[in-house]
Amino acid sequence: MKKTSIVLLLLVAIIFGACKKEIVQEANKKQLRTMNGTLMTMPTVQNGILTFKDEEQFKAYMALLQEQVSSSDQETDDVLMSIEEQVGFSNSYRQIKADAFDAQNAIGWNKPSEIPDEPFTKVEQSIMNQYKEYKIGDNIYKRMSSQFDIIILGENVTKAEEILAGSRLLQEGNGTISISQIRALDWSKKHLVINDISINGWEITPTIGEDPQPLAQWELSGLVHSMNECGGQLNKAVIRSMVLINTINPYTPLSAYYDVDYGDGSAGYTNYHATGGMFGIELYDEHQYPAAGTYTLTIKARATSNGQIVVTKSYQVTVVGGNLCSNASKTKTYWHEIDATHAIRCKLTYNKRRHWLQGKCADGLGEVTYFVKEGSSWKNKKATALGLSLFSYGYKNDVVPCTLYGATPEQSIWLNNVDDANINRKSCDAGLLRTIQLKWITIEGLFKVTIGSHTHEKRFIMSVCD
Repeated sequence: MKKTSIVLLLLVAIIFGACKKEIVQEANKKQLRTMNGTLMTMPTVQNGILTFKDEEQFKAYMALLQEQVSSSDQETDDVLMSIEEQVGFSNSYRQIKADAFDAQNAIGWNKPSEIPDEPFTKVEQSIMNQYKEYKIGDNIYKRMSSQFDIIILGENVTKAEEILAGSRLLQEGNGTISISQIRALDWSKKHLVINDISINGWEITPTIGEDPQPLAQWELSGLVHSMNECGGQLNKAVIRSMVLINTINPYTPLSAYYDVDYGDGSAGYTNYHATGGMFGIELYDEHQYPAAGTYTLTIKARATSNGQIVVTKSYQVTVVGGNLCSNASKTKTYWHEIDATHAIRCKLTYNKRRHWLQGKCADGLGEVTYFVKEGSSWKNKKATALGLSLFSYGYKNDVVPCTLYGATPEQSIWLNNVDDANINRKSCDAGLLRTIQLKWITIEGLFKVTIGSHTHEKRFIMSVCD
């Protein structure tokens, strides 16, 4: 079942035009009023989580935030803080990170590489609480780590609260959060969706409100997927986080024994004892196929060595002879040192799930931040002016993934943002006019900073496989 991932944060299905918006209070409800008089009820805050009644309200609110930021000559944090205050959202992730940044910025950093660079845009941070959570309908969307997003399904309130509490405890611990630790929150896979945003956006998808009748005592729970992400190896597949579940006990993962047939005539495995993963009981294996194609991979599991096979499951896996594109968003950060005491941090972000802005399909964002070295410390300071122009273009989707078709950019257009005076950070969208499906997307940014009477420019380019 298709699920909304947190990387949906900038998806917008509504084109708002260029009219100015304001938040008003009517009948004790916080609402958004446009110039034509349209009203939209604002999200509420429930148990410290910004809550949207449905996808439509979520998309409209995200569009509001982005357009307010893009059209204002104020600092981004100031614009978003004003909206958060009117909504009554006092514990946004954005505010917490901004306060921490400002406190350290007063002291400074020894070198630019120590200055924190959040993976989320300011708009994304503005809807998340301190645990990086927000809610749409009954479901809670949460960024667990730089690799994993989760969706906690709210159909079973008690189970959802249990998973939410467990996920927060995981975040409080030190070290990397593994797929095994997240899966242990709900081995049944009925109340939790896990998205790995680093590998093709695959997900563990539960079945909502539907238990097989009669319920099988044994189930295989895990993933089989290709490893052909951009920059990955060709014709390769992986069995990942596979465990045998005893549903009667209830949903207890066992240290099992497996037969694996990769469907290509290779030897595979017989009675293989799985001892991998966080809990030492998970089957993990990578397999190199001889050629591109679709193969049927079959796994049989035993509860004991050479015992009776209790469950058999087959998976269709497709591997290709060229790089398969990743669905994950991508960000690249570049430092440009103007001289020994002045520098700008230039960031380009591509978003798989785009939004519309001023009639253009916005593929991503750019941001420029100004830093000055005072004594031995680097600090974020206000420049005389900051400017940013973004240019995005792409090439048609060929029959072979990630292969350029032709040599001419398609319907490319500059998005220019007027230089703003006396600010320390500036962002704008990268736009593209198109009606065709594209494969490679290139975002080109022209970053400008004016210091006194001198303007310095630097151009950076990022290409991604869409």
